[in-house]
Amino acid sequence: MTDTDRLLRREEVEEITGLSCSAIYRMMRAGEFPTPIKIGPRAVRWPKAELDEFLAKCPRGTGEAA
Repeated sequence: MTDTDRLLRREEVEEITGLSCSAIYRMMRAGEFPTPIKIGPRAVRWPKAELDEFLAKCPRGTGEAA
């Protein structure tokens, strides 16, 4: 299994993206964030490859004041 094949827990997704749980689910409802894979009755995981793709599309700040 490669690193991109990993399935990430919500806590890992929050840490990687810097988003809160409520922000992740709000963005998912709006179609702006990858949806997870249901792996059990109360468990979901996000494919790392899909999260990497999402992050690659995010705009990057320049660090300059507006």
